[in-house]
Amino acid sequence: MTRMLEGKIALVSGGRARIGRATCERLRREGATVLAGNLIEDGSFSPRNASSGTFVSLDVTSEEEVRAAMLLTAR
Repeated sequence: MTRMLEGKIALVSGGRARIGRATCERLRREGATVLAGNLIEDGSFSPRNASSGTFVSLDVTSEEEVRAAMLLTAR
């Protein structure tokens, strides 16, 4: 891996499911800080597994939740 995403932040919606989860894992291997957004935590990255990324409760149909998730990326 090239770690070409070192210092970058990625917010992945659907981070619990197959493609989203694989995307999160790949982004982490490339050095990104990953926020895995999903409606439910089960099966997703979670605070219990902080080395893999951080779970963010996210309903992409809610503008308020999307804005809140984006604010997390600004920290």
